[in-house]
Amino acid sequence: MAGMVQLAGNMMHKSTSAISHLRHLNHHILSMLSDGKGKSIDLSRQSSSLACEDVSVGGVSGFAFQGTNAHALLSHHSGSVADIDTVSRPGLEMVWQRERCWYTVNFDLMVSCSPVHVSPSSACTFTCKMDHPAIAYLWDHVISGQALLPGSAFMELGYSSVACALRDSMVTNSEYAVCDSVIALPLSLDGIGESAVNGLYCTAELKLETGGLTLSSEKADSSLQKRLHVHGKVHMQQKLDRATTD
Repeated sequence: MAGMVQLAGNMMHKSTSAISHLRHLNHHILSMLSDGKGKSIDLSRQSSSLACEDVSVGGVSGFAFQGTNAHALLSHHSGSVADIDTVSRPGLEMVWQRERCWYTVNFDLMVSCSPVHVSPSSACTFTCKMDHPAIAYLWDHVISGQALLPGSAFMELGYSSVACALRDSMVTNSEYAVCDSVIALPLSLDGIGESAVNGLYCTAELKLETGGLTLSSEKADSSLQKRLHVHGKVHMQQKLDRATTD
């Protein structure tokens, strides 16, 4: 609410507030905005006047640690007598209303897999190309200055492998769970987007006889052996009846 009040005041007085804690824009956002024509970005270090046309649009956002986000946009028409709500808010109107949205990635982490008929003693192998542009958002996960594959991505890769391999063998009222899984070694993503030659692949291998699941990585142009990152086991368990447990 405080951000909305400040934004409304700035837009009506054509002024900008000082931004003391921001120095650079996210390079992804900067690359998108640089393609547009007639667009300007203002990260003021001190309060100043706002040079704009008759119609201006401003936004304010709030973020919480648990992932709760709130965004609002305001539009201001300078010198307009239309759409005036009150004397204290000349030409100010809300151009965006609250809408509950869920962000989903429309790209399967399993970028390449070949379904084949296998015997119970064999294994299913799935490969994910980590330098694929469609999963570039994973490259921004940086810990202590080093880009690392998030633990949730390991779990997603393992789950996708199990779901794909056992899709036709699912038993009614049962489900599969990955148990006793251990992340033995982090997977570094440093410099992964800089060169398209040194491809990095993450491989999930599911042993059908024992239920063993391993996630390893290797580079396309390297003669080194695979590096093991995650190992665990897949177990089948009975689904709980929510009607009787609640």
